[in-house]
Amino acid sequence: MEIGLEAQLFERLPRDIRLTPAGKVFRKEASKALEHSHRAVSLVRSLKREKDQKLRIGLSTLCDLPSLRALVETARKSAEQVAVEHITAYTSDLLLALHRGRLDLAVVDLPIKSRGIALFPIQSESLIAVLPQNHPLAQRPMIRLFELKKEQITFLSRQIDPASGNVEAMLLKAGIGASSIFPAANLIELLDHVPVRRSIGLMRRTAGRLRRDNVLYKPLADSVQLETAIAWRAENRSSQLLSFRDALITFGQRSTKS
Repeated sequence: MEIGLEAQLFERLPRDIRLTPAGKVFRKEASKALEHSHRAVSLVRSLKREKDQKLRIGLSTLCDLPSLRALVETARKSAEQVAVEHITAYTSDLLLALHRGRLDLAVVDLPIKSRGIALFPIQSESLIAVLPQNHPLAQRPMIRLFELKKEQITFLSRQIDPASGNVEAMLLKAGIGASSIFPAANLIELLDHVPVRRSIGLMRRTAGRLRRDNVLYKPLADSVQLETAIAWRAENRSSQLLSFRDALITFGQRSTKS
């Protein structure tokens, strides 16, 4: 090595070997190079582990799941072919799973406030009315809120749909008394209440994919928009997550405009 460097690195004494000034410089720089090589190997291995891991995605049960799953698949293909596994649950359960690190990203219903969770709205949808098939209002092309003052109203509880608080405030403002408003524990219960109790159900438009005999779905004349957003832990800066999130936002916005 000394011949190749054309410099003496060691001072060879009868009973000892010492580094020359050139040797000390070489040792210092070689140590740095070795440290950088170890760091490079570690980073590459870390990136490979991250790429091999699946992104855990949560989807709100209240969303339009068929179109949302198609959107997730489109984003997955665009985001470096990341592997994705997803579950469906209500927003409250999805937020809990995000906080505990069991999910990397979730599509949730708004409004929500949760410390440490970042949000980006991607979709909005209207509220629709669900009527018994033989209800006097069933012949109307659309329903106005003031027409429901004498009706029993059923909608999802706040534990299931975060927007229910806003819906209830809207109903009270329209003159519908609190005693006429009943929260349902889930969508099935809401749809069952309509023909059995002859109530009017209110739910997100995409939930209309759940068909029931003897009920009709009618749009509301009053403009009521409920939003859906992407949620993730703000501290999660995984390149895989960020790539998938950005793709989901991009394709989500395109689908909204089309």
